[in-house]
Amino acid sequence: MKEESHWQLGWWDLSHLLGGTRRNFTIPPPKLVLDKPASYGPPTVICVSPVDDRLFAYFPGRGGDGAGCLWKRKAPLDSWHVWEYWPLPQGAGAVAAAWTAAPRENHQINVYYVPPPPHTPSLKVIRASLVQLSRSFEGEPPSYDDTVNGIGGHHVCVNAAICLSYNESSILVAMRSHILPSPSMAGSSQNAMSLDLSMDVAQLDGETSLNPEWDSWGEESTIQVCEVSLHLRNINPVVTTRTLSPITDASHHLTNLVFMPVAPTKIPNENPGAEGSRITPTVSCLAATFLDFGDYTSTPKSEVALYAFKKSVNPGTGESTWVLQHTARRKFEDKVIEFVLPSPTRASLLAGLMDLSGNAATKGKEVQASIGRLQVLKLHDLSPDDSWEEVPIMSSFSNVGRDVLANIAYSPNRSLLCSVSPTASLNTHIAIHVLPHRRGPSTSAAALLPSSPQITSVPFLAALAVLERIPPSDVIHTLKMPSVSIELVSDTLYRTLQLLFRTFSAESERWIFEVLGLAIEVYSDIHRKATTDADKANLVARRNAALDIRSLVVCRRAFGRCREGSVFDLDAVWQLVSLSGWVIEFTEELLKECVLAAESTISDAAITSTSPLASPIFVHLWHPYSLRRLRDSLVDVKAFRDHVAGLPTRQEHAQIVRAVLTDVVDSSGFDLDRLGRVLNDILQDMQGLDADMLHRSLIACHPAPALGSHLRKAIDRVINSDSINRPRLFVKPADLIDGVSRLSVTDDYVKMKRDVVSKGPLRGIPGVICVRCEGVSEVGHGVKMERGDSTRWRNLEHDWVRICICGGAWISHSRS
Repeated sequence: MKEESHWQLGWWDLSHLLGGTRRNFTIPPPKLVLDKPASYGPPTVICVSPVDDRLFAYFPGRGGDGAGCLWKRKAPLDSWHVWEYWPLPQGAGAVAAAWTAAPRENHQINVYYVPPPPHTPSLKVIRASLVQLSRSFEGEPPSYDDTVNGIGGHHVCVNAAICLSYNESSILVAMRSHILPSPSMAGSSQNAMSLDLSMDVAQLDGETSLNPEWDSWGEESTIQVCEVSLHLRNINPVVTTRTLSPITDASHHLTNLVFMPVAPTKIPNENPGAEGSRITPTVSCLAATFLDFGDYTSTPKSEVALYAFKKSVNPGTGESTWVLQHTARRKFEDKVIEFVLPSPTRASLLAGLMDLSGNAATKGKEVQASIGRLQVLKLHDLSPDDSWEEVPIMSSFSNVGRDVLANIAYSPNRSLLCSVSPTASLNTHIAIHVLPHRRGPSTSAAALLPSSPQITSVPFLAALAVLERIPPSDVIHTLKMPSVSIELVSDTLYRTLQLLFRTFSAESERWIFEVLGLAIEVYSDIHRKATTDADKANLVARRNAALDIRSLVVCRRAFGRCREGSVFDLDAVWQLVSLSGWVIEFTEELLKECVLAAESTISDAAITSTSPLASPIFVHLWHPYSLRRLRDSLVDVKAFRDHVAGLPTRQEHAQIVRAVLTDVVDSSGFDLDRLGRVLNDILQDMQGLDADMLHRSLIACHPAPALGSHLRKAIDRVINSDSINRPRLFVKPADLIDGVSRLSVTDDYVKMKRDVVSKGPLRGIPGVICVRCEGVSEVGHGVKMERGDSTRWRNLEHDWVRICICGGAWISHSRS
């Protein structure tokens, strides 16, 4: 039975908008703040770098100087350490911050930078004025004074926005200031209120007691705008600033400022018969939101204003400057605009609109309420954009006031929205919100989209995340929902691969490698939510198959980096021995499955969910990408074994390596040369198979029914060859141990756990665990794949392994 519960938003639930403080997560403070915690307030400005590995924060001082701090992220995802920190004088604290490497989206600007080599990589700063023309050099004191009192009192910047436009070297800064009493006026006011002075009624004459500047104190009526030009690559880095015409029609009670750069577009030439096209001028839009509570007894009034700046060239001087070109306004009577952001496509405005009251539907013990809407607005007139859906903002009834969209931020790929409750309390509430989607896909994209409207944008966003090397966890979040079937998951990942193929067809193998990394993460997460043992086993097998394929790719790269012709680098000999052992062990597992499948009575084309032929491990026999890597890895192992066998026997180190490698390779259950020839024959049999069917099956890590006859033929080739030694394949020396010692053998001894990166045995030392595949790796051992260059490998002796073979990052993990 459903019941209705009424809720109403109070002005106190929205007071954070005018408070000027943005609440964020807790970060380890710098020593400056740690030594005197009472002298600093919580950080009011927090800015994360575009690649999420650097963080800036400003701690305001309580009656004294503030502090700026830079953090650097360490190997565990949730671990940060202080990189640099410095004091900021009282009255010159940070109001806004932006990283210059960000996508092209106070009274004084502080440009912090690290000079490139051959200069010393230490933090440098250049300070310049935002309220007057200035030209500042690194290391020189400012030649101006921003602290002087202006007309009406002391001008203090309280809100600001920074814009880095497309194809522009200059930066725009918008500021709203408050006018406070000058120090001399504040001092005289304190003296006038001194209780030690006698009361003289004659001194209370209204004409003399009221200061004529009082009416001007408070929020300024204008928004100041300044253009900042950076020249950091010069021999003497310089920053120049130039003030622009202020915005004079801005309302009072400003809650936020945000810039939205508009990407230039190509338009056809207007002249009939002319060829080519022209680029539209650069435009940057400034959105300002305002909130007026009135007398706190009536409905609050909110408003959003948009100011469009266009880059214009002076025909006389040839100089370019920003000019205010267009203004749009929209007022809200029955809702409150909480925030505005550039939409995910950056061509419109995303607005969060909160309802002032409403009803919550009660179903059982759960009470859900729609407390507002996420709406996309047009930049031209701020009207609703009908090409986008509206999304309700949902909240539990108990959190109606706490789920107000304060401190909002996009996820890395702009597919989700996160908000943190405005109150800094122990029960701080974090909410994740789904963003609006377009009402219909474009004609060119319709053929690539799955039928479910829930995930129509996932292939595009996932492909974009791969291209930009941004963690895709937020994009594939939808695929992990219980309502999404495994078939739809595989289909969506396959369409992501199609998009990458169409974008850069010459790099198809690279995209297969990347999308398999996405598959590992998705299958791992779905496995944790599976309800039946059969489903869990199937998903684990799919994840392991994708991980094994990427492991073979990485093993080949490792051998290639440590090899020149037939000579191997012996500095990495033990790492190569460990990788060789894993390749042998994995091949034996595949051959065992071949033997078991050959003994089954399943018909050639019968690939069902329960068929032995459906095992994901057989992907190495029916897809050329994985089969070729397996074949070549065996060639690498054979070449490495031959090189070690030719080392001088008088070297003790060489004797030990030869003995270990002989146990690994020569005592295996198959012959490397003969099996290599069989795998090459199977590879030739794949010539006529359909490429799309193969790629779809590869991403699903599950063979299509049409592959049944080819797989049965491949298994028969392996079984009927003379490459397998069945006694050695199925019986290992450890299996022959008996007596008392055999009774104490644990499962970990029978099936040794291996490092997911180095492929060596895990020992009882601290380790790290991958956030994608849950594989464990040891600290300070193995090899490392550098981020940003997936083909670069180097040995590590005393460092963390940061990137897993599956492509995921590591978090800390302790193991006894």
